[in-house]
Amino acid sequence: LTKDTITTFTAGILQLELIDEKWDGVTYWLKATISVDTSDVVLQIQNFLKNKELSQQVIKLELINNTLFKENADLRDKVKGASSANTSEVQTIYNKNITRLRSNKLVAEGNIHFSQNGDKAISLYDKAIELDPQNTEAHRMRATVYRLKKKYGLAEESLNQLVAKYPKDKMLLVERALLLRDMGKNTEALSELDHAKAIKGNSSDSDLSSDSIGSTVYYMAGDIYHHTIKNYKNALKEYSNAITIDPKNANAYFARSEVYIKIEDDIKAIEDAKMVIILTKRDDLINTLAHENIGNAYINLGRDAIKKQNIPEAKKWFIQAIRLGRVDAIGQSNLIYRGFDKNSLSISREWMSVLTIAAIYGDIKAMALLPGSHLVLKNYEESVSWLVKVKNHSQYKKVQGIQKIMESVESSLRNEVGEEKLQQMMLTAKASVKEEGSKTISTEMIECTVTLLNKGFDEYYQCFEGLKH
Repeated sequence: LTKDTITTFTAGILQLELIDEKWDGVTYWLKATISVDTSDVVLQIQNFLKNKELSQQVIKLELINNTLFKENADLRDKVKGASSANTSEVQTIYNKNITRLRSNKLVAEGNIHFSQNGDKAISLYDKAIELDPQNTEAHRMRATVYRLKKKYGLAEESLNQLVAKYPKDKMLLVERALLLRDMGKNTEALSELDHAKAIKGNSSDSDLSSDSIGSTVYYMAGDIYHHTIKNYKNALKEYSNAITIDPKNANAYFARSEVYIKIEDDIKAIEDAKMVIILTKRDDLINTLAHENIGNAYINLGRDAIKKQNIPEAKKWFIQAIRLGRVDAIGQSNLIYRGFDKNSLSISREWMSVLTIAAIYGDIKAMALLPGSHLVLKNYEESVSWLVKVKNHSQYKKVQGIQKIMESVESSLRNEVGEEKLQQMMLTAKASVKEEGSKTISTEMIECTVTLLNKGFDEYYQCFEGLKH
């Protein structure tokens, strides 16, 4: 954040109450109280930084406020030596700017409550509008909160009035398109965005730049095709147009990457996700999600290579996913190996190893294969231990099919060891098992897993033993 952005942002955290103000043409006098709830500042900052729209809003208010401050500084210079008639006119403009700054202060406060307390945000936007009825940003942000709270009638009334007044404001048209989308009127929403596309130049009162806003229009059209209509061909076209207009639109690259994954064009998905990583900061949520998209694409490519019986290619893709820390890629790499051999009643050590590694680090799909595997090998205590771990996993009831698999394993265990013995074993296992969940895998363990895939079990075992010591 820049110094000015921080100033604008903290204007929303600081609670300022203006008691009185005067300007006699020479001296400006102001009386106010300022307070801040320090216990809430960190949470407010964290919530704010996660919201890209509000970050853009801060920049917008920053530009407006800087313009107003500069204009007032020029007015103060202009009034020196001027006649009383001219001074009166300057005072009027000056005080109007002060009113707009106070109104923007209320908008900034409303933005802080935007995500966590919509009613509070609306109240602050109302006060901003009461102070300055021409404050477009206050109107637009209030309409946005109305939409998010599903108060569609109020949002529509507010936006219709704004669009009638500012028919070439692209961001207002985008907001109205989002409202129409949320109301299930997808055709009308796309028509609204087509209207915005037809507007040339930077004529919008809300524009930060013509490139960024023009790109946003196409991006939102792509979003409707992508998530609502499920027309991936048109979604790709709109996202690509957004990128052509603004090559730094990370959201458009990320969205196009997601579409490429859905249509199984994984190489292009990886390329777009890498662009997102280049364009964003490491701690940005979209940066993290881009890494996930790359991992998903690598896993898809690995599975596709296995279908084509190209094991070296499959290992290459799975290893790239594993090096991103993707534990589920370790579990999925079991497809490279032959599992249970009915003829020899044996299980590949590599197959069992990748499943165990993935299971230890919380991959429930890998974990779910272990109770049955140990049952086949007559390792009943291990089978029961993993059975209990699966049932204690936070995702146990959320992943389709796993409950039925565990019921089948438990039934087979009951048949082999008897009900009484099974209950004793389960009580023992439960005493030592806590709720399972995903865990972060260390870089050293990742490299041992890569060794397993590249060189086999013996080399992996040496690597693993080295970690223990």
